[in-house]
Amino acid sequence: MRPGSGVAAGGLCQFTNVPAGRDSSQTVRKAGGKTPLEYVIVTMKEVIVTSISAGGSGGEDRLTENITLNFAEVKYEYQPQDQKGAKDGGLLKFDFDVAKNDVKK
Repeated sequence: MRPGSGVAAGGLCQFTNVPAGRDSSQTVRKAGGKTPLEYVIVTMKEVIVTSISAGGSGGEDRLTENITLNFAEVKYEYQPQDQKGAKDGGLLKFDFDVAKNDVKK
């Protein structure tokens, strides 16, 4: 498990969420090259950890970890890439407010 997993698990046991005013974000970054490219960024507001599980699959030597998050709002950003892994066009993004069932592009 990752170092932050214990903190998340503790929060789950106490039914606590990420403090108000602090966003939680997950970033996917392309490895290699001179400038790593962040091509997926997911930013969530009013986040609560609802599930944590660890396991593996047959023949795998690495542990997998699944963390389920619920949130009130999410912003999803995607940067298309060309064949060489460089930026290709503009950033694609949308925001979603769960309570309002409202999507903004």
